[in-house]
Amino acid sequence: MPLEIEGKHVRVFTGLAMCWRLVQVLGPVRALRVAQAVARMGGPVLGVDWERRRLLQQMTGALGVWIVWRGFSRFASPPIERYAPAGTMEVLTGILVERQADRLILAHADKLWQIIVDTSTTVWKGGERELDALQIGDEIMARGWGEAGTSTLRALRLWANLTRVHGIVVETSNSYWRVRGGQRHGEEEEYEITWRSLPQRIDFHSGDPSPEAELDIREGDFVDIIGESLGPHVVNATRVARIPPGMKEPLSSYPQEAVRIIRTQGSCTYVYQGHARWFNCSAGAGRCRTCDPANSAQAAWPAMDRCGSCAWNCCDCSRGCRNQVYLACGYSVMVKDLCTGTARQITIVDCGPNQVQYCTAGCGWPDCLRYSTPIIDLTRPTFAWFGYDPAQRGCFSCEVRVTLPC
Repeated sequence: MPLEIEGKHVRVFTGLAMCWRLVQVLGPVRALRVAQAVARMGGPVLGVDWERRRLLQQMTGALGVWIVWRGFSRFASPPIERYAPAGTMEVLTGILVERQADRLILAHADKLWQIIVDTSTTVWKGGERELDALQIGDEIMARGWGEAGTSTLRALRLWANLTRVHGIVVETSNSYWRVRGGQRHGEEEEYEITWRSLPQRIDFHSGDPSPEAELDIREGDFVDIIGESLGPHVVNATRVARIPPGMKEPLSSYPQEAVRIIRTQGSCTYVYQGHARWFNCSAGAGRCRTCDPANSAQAAWPAMDRCGSCAWNCCDCSRGCRNQVYLACGYSVMVKDLCTGTARQITIVDCGPNQVQYCTAGCGWPDCLRYSTPIIDLTRPTFAWFGYDPAQRGCFSCEVRVTLPC
């Protein structure tokens, strides 16, 4: 019977639980081959009577459950990894400086992190890859189980050089686009967007994959791109959401009573519902100069200045849309995922999203509620902490609560 040993903890798997664990670790094909090989031998093996017919039945049952589970989870909100509660995870980001047989060494600021990896660790690098695709110098974001009081993380999922760019298409060709915009609010840079294979196109308002064989990206389109950073201002696109010119809805079409206020003993809690997106924010960057890639509790807020505009030097980006309350750097808000119920206290470190320009915009990626209007932007590690895969989606329906003196 299989044993799993982690420190002082020993787990023993028998019966259907053993078969299910083999399917999880080895995958369905290899697990079934193991079962068939043992069944052919028959009789006791290593002192255990495996009963070949019963083993094959259990393995077939476990394989069937695995197929049903995989199919259901893919249908019922594929971005959420359901094998572990997000609240027990840690997410951190660093530069890969060393590779060993069973671990990666990441450097962030003046600290080194040990990332334990095994055959169950999945890797994204411009697509699903093997561990050996990772190279020294890659920026790695890791999500997994942290060991209290240590700099060690047992990785469930790794992302290499993951980035996101949104802006206006200024040039197109058969092999690339040029996009003027950036990774953060107010950034105005030009990015070259390439692709190794045709990226998946998402309808920005409905969140549904486009059935079109061609991307049909044109100059003047607004695009939201998720992909792999290939260097400064060069991105290998894997997913693209597009808004053609003229499709933007007027601000007046959105109900202004979208905020609920709860009054209790001199305090007012403002409750907003919409969707949360993710963005890149490198160490020391952001409006507040406090972004930390190893911190999974940071976000951007669209109302920080009473200046009447939304620009790189002015953060009044909710006026005329949700009219969210004004907050300063370092203030905390409560963010709740309306699809899973997961909630976390988040600190404001930057300005965004731009509601003035995209008040009624849909999420761009389907979820349980498909709420429109971006009400908060989460840093990439924070988004991943909620259990979502930022390589597969750009947002999720959420509720944000802000408590202030009345």
